Amino acid sequence: MKTIIILFFIIVLQQTLTAQCGSIQLNSQQDVDQFPLMNCDSIAGDLEIKGYSINNLNALMGLKYVSGNITIDSTNIAQVSGLQTLDYAYSIQLLNCPLLDDISSLENIGTLQDLIVEECDNIESIIFDEINLTTGIYAIGNDALSIVSIEIDSNIAEFAWVEISYNPQLESFHGLSNIQEIHTMKITHNAELHTVDAFDHLFILNTTHITHNSSLTEVTFLHQVILHGVPTPTEFHISHNNILNRIHLPKMKAVGSFFIEYNPQLDYCCFLADFIRRGGNFQLISLNVNGDQCDILSDILRSCEDLDPDNDFIVAEFDNCPTVSNEDQLDWDNDGIGNSCDNCPSIANPDQADADNNFIGDICDNGTPKIGINTSDPQSALQLENGDIYIKEASRGIIVSTHLGFCYRINIDENGVLRTTRISCP
Repeated sequence: MKTIIILFFIIVLQQTLTAQCGSIQLNSQQDVDQFPLMNCDSIAGDLEIKGYSINNLNALMGLKYVSGNITIDSTNIAQVSGLQTLDYAYSIQLLNCPLLDDISSLENIGTLQDLIVEECDNIESIIFDEINLTTGIYAIGNDALSIVSIEIDSNIAEFAWVEISYNPQLESFHGLSNIQEIHTMKITHNAELHTVDAFDHLFILNTTHITHNSSLTEVTFLHQVILHGVPTPTEFHISHNNILNRIHLPKMKAVGSFFIEYNPQLDYCCFLADFIRRGGNFQLISLNVNGDQCDILSDILRSCEDLDPDNDFIVAEFDNCPTVSNEDQLDWDNDGIGNSCDNCPSIANPDQADADNNFIGDICDNGTPKIGINTSDPQSALQLENGDIYIKEASRGIIVSTHLGFCYRINIDENGVLRTTRISCP
């Protein structure tokens, strides 16, 4: 009987020490300091912390789980120390915290869906080398914020939203290199923003607003985006960017509606010509009050035809092989010369030196013996100057090895149609 009673009290004690509470409001520093007396390590609901008398959150150490929002509003905290023991929170909202200047401890949180930083006028940077953020980031109206740099867990590939707006001192935005899809992106009203180095693997993008960034000169950070407005047609706005002079979206294939407007210095819109040549609907494009080369669609089509002579949808300025069509832009040796026109595609040779003019780069040539048929001066390993090559056996052909070491035989079928068959390399 004594054993049963002891076990009963142990169970009760454990439940008391690890109790789950409902939504909680803490309206003073005294409320925060007395939080441990509630014996809560998890909250099924929201945690609201509000009041200018609040200057630290250290008493929240030990809190593990909040199913709803953590709202920190109108406080005088300088740091968010005290929340780093959290395993999960739906969102953390930092609102109107004038002394807050350090939120780095949030990086220790197990899983956080949303992070909102709004009107915290003393914070100069939002920098996370790796934060387990799963849904989105929202930074708006932070007067001193100058840099945003966020990398997230490599397993996170989709965000609901990214909004970076009304931050008058923001100069640069970096990171989010793992994200492949974003439902809503807004980068607006950041007067000093000049660098966006982010979204390296972003392929799908829906509602998009890049507007009123008066120091932004280029929108090249969406260079991997293929689809916009899929499956639901949405709007893509790039407007009111005073010194924007270039937009580079070389892979865009589908879109809801394009609005490219009120960018008076914008004279580079060849992505629209590429979009139309891929079958895009020109009726979805609205152009208004841009530079001379980006204001009338017919002018864009004419000027960009000259800028992409090989018609591979890559404007020559960015094309690693501007005279030979190579939309894939493959460059095995990373020497800046596309495989299609590299005279030594497996070994880097950006100078393309070819002393004997045999179309084999010197670094790959190595004095390879040359065989000439009907010529005494062959310029390649095998050169047939005049005549035919006859292959009698239909199953035979020419064997070619790929860069990865696979071999294919090229021949024709009974109808004379070329075919390739993968075989074991000789």
